[in-house]
Amino acid sequence: MANNLQTPRLRASIDLIEVARGLQVLARPARGEHVRIVQAALRDLDQFEGRADGAFGPATTAAVRRFQRSKGLRELGHLNAATLLAIDQALLSSNARPMTAASPLDVLHSAPAHTSTYHQVLAAWPAHDPIWPHLTTVAAREQLIRYIAQVDDTDKRPYQSFDNLCTGFAVQVYARFSARAALDATSLANLTKVDIDGKPAAAKLRVPLFAILSSDHAFCAFLVDETAPEKLASYRLLEPQNDQFVTPGTRSWQTYVERFGVILFDLAACDAQGRFDFRPVRSFVSDSQGRMTGVPSVGVVRFLRDLMVTESVVTNYKFYVVDQPPARRGFVNFIRHQARNVWRLSDAELLAAGRLVIGRPLRSHPDRAFTVMTADHYVALINRQDLRGALPGARSSVAIERL
Repeated sequence: MANNLQTPRLRASIDLIEVARGLQVLARPARGEHVRIVQAALRDLDQFEGRADGAFGPATTAAVRRFQRSKGLRELGHLNAATLLAIDQALLSSNARPMTAASPLDVLHSAPAHTSTYHQVLAAWPAHDPIWPHLTTVAAREQLIRYIAQVDDTDKRPYQSFDNLCTGFAVQVYARFSARAALDATSLANLTKVDIDGKPAAAKLRVPLFAILSSDHAFCAFLVDETAPEKLASYRLLEPQNDQFVTPGTRSWQTYVERFGVILFDLAACDAQGRFDFRPVRSFVSDSQGRMTGVPSVGVVRFLRDLMVTESVVTNYKFYVVDQPPARRGFVNFIRHQARNVWRLSDAELLAAGRLVIGRPLRSHPDRAFTVMTADHYVALINRQDLRGALPGARSSVAIERL
């Protein structure tokens, strides 16, 4: 059997699907999240007694050998595709196990979302009673998110008449599982017209869920720490197209979160043409040190994206910067027009944007080299020299051509 495993063959665990992507061999002395996932799965199958610490050491090697022996596989001591598939099939078979004597809340705070015990608790939970308020730890809430990702078929649904797939995915998860706001019957019917299943899930699975609109992309955010909603770290971001968390350091984080910032929305309605009424709730962008921070308005986020238009797709740069009347043509005119006429930024918002962009590498043309933005460059760019004294590091006027 080839080592490359086709992930649709896995059925029991979303975590194992994450391990399977691109898998060749996982062996000692590997370390990381993929190892921890395998350790947890083997522990659920009573093959591993140690702590799932993410270190592929002697105990993990021995557990893999025991499991391979029990399934008639070659006792390699490392994980290949055949062994991973066998683990997944064993987890499926474990659905026949009786529930333990642990209370339902104990299970929801300790068992992984893919286990049969967890599934039995969810099935028996009263449909009208939301589970989320009963969960007292972030880890337990993360497991419920994983369960929701498993039972939702967003990543498997072939949209027939909806072009913007990522928005369709995010809207479907929001409409079905968000406790933020219920769509009216007309909006739900309109979702169906564009092949989006917006039928609300049972109340027990409704959670504090937002839609995220980033630069040219949409996905979802779950508020797992309600004590600090002003911090992006209080949310877990989920990509519904592959049911994976979007976490710092990953390519998705760098592309869709860190570089261009994110805006969290509630979905208020869907009209007969399939157009969505998204209402912004919170906005986050990265400062010059790479730290995600809240900003005072959606306009600030969108203006910061305008400043990075040269890093967007070429058609965007051509449309917004090149193909304009003479008075608005060029990067400088584009930025000034966006700040003044489109987003109508107040002085406070212009200063907030400036503090965030100063120190970041930017450019005014796709063919130019990046230059670190200074306070002097910024006030010259937006033609607001009167704001210079309120920005850190400002010294004197600079020629706009240096931008």
